Amino acid sequence: MKISQFIKGLTAIKKELGNLEVIYSSDDEGNTYHQIYFAPTGVCVSELKDYMSSDDFNETGLQKPNAIIIN
Repeated sequence: MKISQFIKGLTAIKKELGNLEVIYSSDDEGNTYHQIYFAPTGVCVSELKDYMSSDDFNETGLQKPNAIIIN
């Protein structure tokens, strides 16, 4: 998903429901939920994939971020 799609979705929800708390699920099955504490941050990742570990965030030689991490 691109950031513009994400913002569009959030904007629609805010317009309909108000300024709600944002939480995230630890997995796609919704086994646990957590609050978001950190501001979005640009990061460089070697490859975008469904499940990434800290190894995927090693120096990639990129000059600018290619993804945004939300927590």
